Amino acid sequence: GEGQAYKRRSFVLQCWDLQSSTCIAARELRRFGGMAINKTASDGGLIAILNPQYVRFYHLKVSQPLDDTSSVEIIGLDHRAADPDNGFMTLATFAEETHGLHFFSGASLVTKDSNGRLFIRDITRPQISTEIQNPELVQSTPLVDIIITRDFILALRLTTLEMYAFPSAGGSTNNAILEPVYVYKLPWRVDNAVMTIRRRPGVRKFNDIYVVLRFGSYYPWAINLLHHYEIRPNRFFNDGPISAVNLPYQFPPVLQETIASPVRLHATSDLAVGPYGTVLWTDSHTEDYFNHADRGQRLAGRFSTYIGDGDDDEVELSDQIATASAASVYAYQEEDSWVRVALDEAEGRIALGRDDGVISILEFI
Repeated sequence: GEGQAYKRRSFVLQCWDLQSSTCIAARELRRFGGMAINKTASDGGLIAILNPQYVRFYHLKVSQPLDDTSSVEIIGLDHRAADPDNGFMTLATFAEETHGLHFFSGASLVTKDSNGRLFIRDITRPQISTEIQNPELVQSTPLVDIIITRDFILALRLTTLEMYAFPSAGGSTNNAILEPVYVYKLPWRVDNAVMTIRRRPGVRKFNDIYVVLRFGSYYPWAINLLHHYEIRPNRFFNDGPISAVNLPYQFPPVLQETIASPVRLHATSDLAVGPYGTVLWTDSHTEDYFNHADRGQRLAGRFSTYIGDGDDDEVELSDQIATASAASVYAYQEEDSWVRVALDEAEGRIALGRDDGVISILEFI
């Protein structure tokens, strides 16, 4: 009836110590609109949580978010906590008209508003925001992945790879709108993709960037190939301001290999790439293990040792033929429950997330 309270679903956030296999922090989230984990975890916070405020329409029995009262909460670990229930601590909370969190690295947080506009915010100075905008695309064009450094932003959307230059080295300008200094148009729409900066010995201002993606198709399923690109530093960059005539990287990206990776109609697949060259993915290639092909998943991977040596020939993209296959198969199952894969290449660990909330940790031997 009118005024009756309806029970809303709650979420539980946990942090586990893998050495002892114990939960060291847990928090129940009654208002949850999304989260982003800090890719370069520091004292600035480990996780950003979007807490939307809801208004209840009792006669419709539905809730709708109120954008102008949402908040973003930055959470860290309290290593002195006596029990897991107090293991998380709130480091900062600020009001934010946000519909989603895309990326969190260091002090940079990428958010999306109700119109699909993308903003980069400094969590130490949340009043400062920088909008990134490609005027050739509609504002609601989805963001697939993004890399943010002190000098540039590399944004991967469904059909474009865009480079932006900060107006001044190492910072954002309040309410600034940045347009890309360079846009590379991809040959097909992206279905799924990941990017990372390569880690190499020594000190370099710009390192190679790995881009691994699966293109979509005109059909209701993605194509059965993974494309492994490399974006190489520009040897002629003069250390001046980044511009269309002075780019820190060479474009277009170099296609190093195409990897066979079949997926079925409506099947879920995911990707991960490490900074040292390991690529992981889940796909539907399980005929070698089961006597049927209508269900099942495998976790496979490949290590590309040659990436970045600068002497490789680019693969003919128009051929659409696999030039490589999985070098390792780490796991397979007769179900279709794996939805996410993550990789800690330095520690040699793989995390597999299932649709029922179970997370499995695998280790390289």
